Amino acid sequence: MRAINAGISAADAVALGDDKLVDQLVSDRQRLERERIESEELEAMRAEDAKAAEDRKKALEAALPTLDPEETDPNVIAAFEAMKKLVTDQQAQLDSFRAEQASQSSAVDAAREREIASWFNGKVAELSDSFDKVLGKDGVAAVTITPETANAIAEKIAVMVDGYRANNLQVPELNVMFDEAARTVLKDGFARMDEAQLTERMEKRAAQDISRPGGSKSKTERSPTEEVADMLDKRYFANRS
Repeated sequence: MRAINAGISAADAVALGDDKLVDQLVSDRQRLERERIESEELEAMRAEDAKAAEDRKKALEAALPTLDPEETDPNVIAAFEAMKKLVTDQQAQLDSFRAEQASQSSAVDAAREREIASWFNGKVAELSDSFDKVLGKDGVAAVTITPETANAIAEKIAVMVDGYRANNLQVPELNVMFDEAARTVLKDGFARMDEAQLTERMEKRAAQDISRPGGSKSKTERSPTEEVADMLDKRYFANRS
C-alpha cells in the first residue's frame, strides 16, 4: 500500500523483489514529492508577497499628492518629488527585507521538518531492528512496524507535545517522547520483547549458577526453565488472588 501511494505499481514492487529496495525507492519518491510541494509553496508565498508589496506601493503613491506646477514653485516640486521617491524607495526596501525574512523562515522550517522526518524514520528503523533481534528468532514471530503503526506513533508524539504546551510544561526530548509513544502504540510488542529479554537473562543466570562449583547440588535442583518460570510468575502474577 505504501508503494502504491508513492506511485509505484504493485507489479513493479513485486518485480523489485527486495523489500528494502522498495522501501528506499518509496522513501526517495516521497522525499522528492515533499521537496516539490515545498518549492511550490515557497513560489506561491513569494508571488503573494510581491503582489502585497505592489499594492502597498500603489497605496502609498496614491496617498502622496502631485503638486500642480502652475501653482507651485519648481524648486518645491523638485524637493517634494525627491521626498516621495525616498519614501517609496524605503518602502520597497522594507518589502524586500520582509520577503527575504519570510523566505529564510520558510527554508528553515522546511529544513527542520526534513531533519525531524529523518530522525523519526531512523528511530522507527532502530525499533524495528530491536524487535527483530529479540523476537525474530527461535521461531517467535517478530513485531512488524507498518506505516500505519509509525503514523500512530507520530500522532501520539504530537498529542503529547500539545499536552505539555497546553499545561505550560517543558516538552521532553524527542527521544524520550518517541520511546513513550512507541510503548503505548506497541504495548503488546514491548511486553513480548521485555518478557523475552527477561527470559534470556534468567536462563543465562541459571546456567551460570549451575556451572559454579557445587551449583548442581542446590537445594531446589530446579532446571533453568523452572527458574525462568518462577521468575516470570513472581513478576507478572505476584498479586493475583
